[in-house]
Amino acid sequence: MDNILVIDDERNIRALCARVLAQDGLVEVHGAETGKEGLQMAEEVGPDVVLLDLRLPDTDGIDVLKVLKGRHPEIAVIIITGYGQVQSAVEAMKAGAADYLEKPFEHLDKLKLAVVRALEEVRARREIQRLHQLQEKQNRVDELVGASESTRVQRELIGKLARSEAQTILIHGERGTGKELVARGLHYQSSRR
Repeated sequence: MDNILVIDDERNIRALCARVLAQDGLVEVHGAETGKEGLQMAEEVGPDVVLLDLRLPDTDGIDVLKVLKGRHPEIAVIIITGYGQVQSAVEAMKAGAADYLEKPFEHLDKLKLAVVRALEEVRARREIQRLHQLQEKQNRVDELVGASESTRVQRELIGKLARSEAQTILIHGERGTGKELVARGLHYQSSRR
């Protein structure tokens, strides 16, 4: 189940967001009234999407946005504000906001659509990260099969070459001897990838 955190000092906005977004039962909505409370709640619930007001009683929403993105870059933050200005929208987007909506919400479908898009973006980023980790795991040099002395020497040589300053490394050998496996091992151990 996806988690959404609404950080807004207006109780009716928090309640409206919770009612509209949780009606399908696919998301859990949490609320916070201040920036400090919102940052603490973000640590506790690990939200996928944050709906963040720009004007909070204790701090500026842009500052909260920067802290959130600094701690959790994978979170999608949607700015919601009753004081829509081009300058604040640009500043929010530069700080990492995924979207910018003005209150009051004239069309609740717009709110739902923004959250759905943000959730899809978060899921896509997580899937890409998972696939990268899987690929790295599959291409690690210690995945070389074998316990013989020659295999151990080959692993050590791959490690040394990967750490070297060599610009080009030529790998040659008979067909089916694992040249591609060695190349992948070099690539993933090298700092130059």
